[in-house]
Amino acid sequence: MRNDKLVFFAKFAPLFLFNHRVNLITMNNQISTHPNNLRMYRLQTKLSQAKVAKLLRLDCKDRISRWETGVAGPSVVNLFRLAIIYKVSPQDLFPQTWQAIEKQLLFPDPTSQTPPGNQNI
Repeated sequence: MRNDKLVFFAKFAPLFLFNHRVNLITMNNQISTHPNNLRMYRLQTKLSQAKVAKLLRLDCKDRISRWETGVAGPSVVNLFRLAIIYKVSPQDLFPQTWQAIEKQLLFPDPTSQTPPGNQNI
């Protein structure tokens, strides 16, 4: 059984290394995926996941891994902390999420009954 898991991981490992995505569930229960650049900026700054976790005062590096792979997302406070650590703006870490929110605010759906500031992605 263990050998099957290794074969599975070896087959799909490249998928885990590139195009990391964050899944956001909207009010309509639709899943929208937005890539993030957390891993790219961490590698550019030559920091390990353990070092970033320590800078954020987290107990273990698992949370950093989950954020980078899109299994979970950082809180707003940790998003700003990551931006400071990587010396980029928060929108650089989640560019497509930023663009989707910006588009909703600047060009709201005219058929929607929800005010632009209250829409989910």
